[in-house]
This record gives sequence, structure tokens and C-alpha cells, in this order.
Amino acid sequence: MATRRLLTPIELVPMPQVGPPTTGTWRLGTLAMDAVGALWRCSAPGTPGSWEQVGGGGPAVVSLVSGETSMLFATIPSAIQHIQAGRLRALGTTHTARVPVLPEVPTIAESGYPGYTLNEWNGLYAPAGVPEAALDRLHAAALHALAQPAVKSRIETLGALTVGSPRAEFVRFVAESRARMARLVAEARITVD
Repeated sequence: MATRRLLTPIELVPMPQVGPPTTGTWRLGTLAMDAVGALWRCSAPGTPGSWEQVGGGGPAVVSLVSGETSMLFATIPSAIQHIQAGRLRALGTTHTARVPVLPEVPTIAESGYPGYTLNEWNGLYAPAGVPEAALDRLHAAALHALAQPAVKSRIETLGALTVGSPRAEFVRFVAESRARMARLVAEARITVD
């Protein structure tokens, strides 16, 4: 089987299929990364290969490092150690700007897909009905933790970014993210089997 070293994400589109279709298996580590992969397929029709989901980012990264699969959409934290050690090569990130821990890696938008962006994010949630005063204390404690130099440094070392937005802004962000994903899923006609 012939192989080809990819230099940029846009090279995936015209890349000819080598061998039977099963030779180009790409793995997706998490549901969020499934969405990234699905959106990539929608924005790059004709991209060769087949898609599989595996049980999380760790197993997916191991599958790529071992050569079992040929490409992976992964979060930076799940792949950063292998990228820095030279076992994996990052072709691009889905952030709006280059990631500080990988400044040499372009965004997908920079690589030929303008407007392509989809970031993994984390937030704190509480059950419905929690008093506002308790939510305010939880929010203040989270902001305090994120402001600690050791915490901020560790998060950034893993390739993530700290935000610590106001509660109302986070609620808006979640609503906008859900609406955007719903629109993309509908446009791509993505269904659950």
C-alpha cells in the first residue's frame, strides 16, 4: 500500500484513494470530535476514507500513533504530548486563532477553509433551582481558581485556553453553540443510526 505524507488539511480533498476504501480509516475520539469530523466531511466532499468512532480521545490517539488509523480529529490535550514528541503531526486546529502551545500549526481556516471553526469547551453546570447566591459563589470560586498562575499555566500547557466568562455570557455562548450545531447538523443531514 502506498502512503503519502500530508502537508496541509486542504490536501485531503484532492488526495486520491490508495487501495481499497478500508485503507483510509480515520478515527474520532469524542462526540465533539465526531461533530468536527462530520463537519469536515461536509466542507470537503470527496475526501477519501471511512470514519469510525472509538471510546474517547486516548484510545483514538493510540490508534493513530500505532498506525492502525491514518488520520484523527482529536482535542489538543489528548494529542499534545505525542505532537511535541514528534510521534504525531498536527495539520491544523479548529480554533479561530493559532493555539499558543502550537504556534506553528495553522488553523483550518488559514489552511484553505475560511470560516471553519469549532472549539471544544468546558463549563460548570448546576442543577435547576440552585439559588442565585450559590451560583454567584460557585462562579467566583471558579474565576479565582482560573486566575491562579499554576492553574492557568497547567491548562495552557495542555493546549487549552482559560476564559472565565461572566455567567450571562456563558449562557448566551451555549445557546449560540447549540443553535449553530443544530443548523450544521440539519444542513449536513446528519442522522443517528
